Amino acid sequence: GEDAAPKGSGGALIADTLWYADRLRVRGEYAFSDMDLDGDDLLTKEDARAGSFSLDYELIRDDGQAETPLSLKIGGKYEKIDTYFYSLANTGLAADRDGYSLFANMYWGSLSLNGYGSMVQNNTDDNPDIATDRVLTAGIDGSYSFQPQVTETGELGWMGTPYIGFGTNFVGADRDKTPAGYVGDDTDNQTANIYANLGTSYERWNWQAGYTHSFFEDDANVSSDTVNEMVDLSAYWNATDQITFSAGTQFNRYIEKTNSERSYNITGNFGAQAYIIPDTLNARLDYNMNLSSGSGDIPDRHLVTSEMEWTLIPAGTNSAGVAIAFRGAMEKEYGNSDNSLDEAAYEGFFVLKFKAPLAY
Repeated sequence: GEDAAPKGSGGALIADTLWYADRLRVRGEYAFSDMDLDGDDLLTKEDARAGSFSLDYELIRDDGQAETPLSLKIGGKYEKIDTYFYSLANTGLAADRDGYSLFANMYWGSLSLNGYGSMVQNNTDDNPDIATDRVLTAGIDGSYSFQPQVTETGELGWMGTPYIGFGTNFVGADRDKTPAGYVGDDTDNQTANIYANLGTSYERWNWQAGYTHSFFEDDANVSSDTVNEMVDLSAYWNATDQITFSAGTQFNRYIEKTNSERSYNITGNFGAQAYIIPDTLNARLDYNMNLSSGSGDIPDRHLVTSEMEWTLIPAGTNSAGVAIAFRGAMEKEYGNSDNSLDEAAYEGFFVLKFKAPLAY
């Protein structure tokens, strides 16, 4: 027979209030559910609860009077959701967690800093057959936008309008309680990454570069320790009012320590779009590549796609537009040391489009 949907009842109560000239926000939520999760009454209905309490406070509020705006908000939240709680309003809500979280957000002129941390534990119903794990998270990220570099003639200088971004985060999971006779894997691992990026923009073009370093360490020896490094570079150029170009590349190095395996990957893309006859004829061309080497080598891949579109009838206020387009693609794979994996594919087809008018 068909799978039955969960059924049951539930309710919620929310209290939300502001104090001290709206600088302090206090919010509390309580909900309950009485659900038949399999929908067939084969399993006992689960009576569950969920609740949360949070405080947000604007420690420093921007009054609009300072030359350099400054604001600082801090907050915290406690949340507990029973193992078998089911939200009728939010079916994607993750259940079975009990934990705390803290945050702080600061904005000072063009500088922004955001920090956060949390501790969450599962098995809120203290089921003796379920392992209880604890997950700690912490992180900080920020960005800074510099003032435009303007020359004496009023034009943007060679540095344009630069900006930087940076951040780091950490996730650690460990076992708090292990049931007697438990045969599952242990939990004791850490994941962390650090990233930085910089870029600048000009009147008609911009570029950005970034670097990310991440690692995973499993002290329980369930999975292999890994290290991943990535460098990326991208640019966009609005050559004229009718022609634009974009390009980007990314280099990735992945190390699996258990088997001493290393793999390398380079991806690249290039795109061009032209409005040959404005509102009538336009075309685009895109190229993507994926080159791999090292352990577990996979075939290199090259893909070219293109489209040319001719608008036969422009969309009107109360009528749809009509356009015809030709699309083409070419894909090639090279097996490197294994020529039997070399493949090539080509395709092309016409498309009839009906366009709805834009409304603002």
